[in-house]
Amino acid sequence: MVPDAAGGFFTVWEDYRGADADIYIAHTSALGLDLLPDTPICNASGAQEHPKAVSDGAGGVFVTWDDQRGIDRDIYAQHLNSQGV
Repeated sequence: MVPDAAGGFFTVWEDYRGADADIYIAHTSALGLDLLPDTPICNASGAQEHPKAVSDGAGGVFVTWDDQRGIDRDIYAQHLNSQGV
């Protein structure tokens, strides 16, 4: 979980609802509202695992993960602003 600078937080996790592990994110407001419920960050083929998140200092979040969509494992990253874009 990572704070969003407005009293809420982002949560990232690896999820096994598909054929392989995928990376999902949720954004919860300070009032407990789901601003971005169960949204896939990456659901490419192969396993995406071990997500890490850090605040961007402006209400958004950077997310990194191990990705095995090819022959080798690679590190991928995604930035989301406070609106989840």
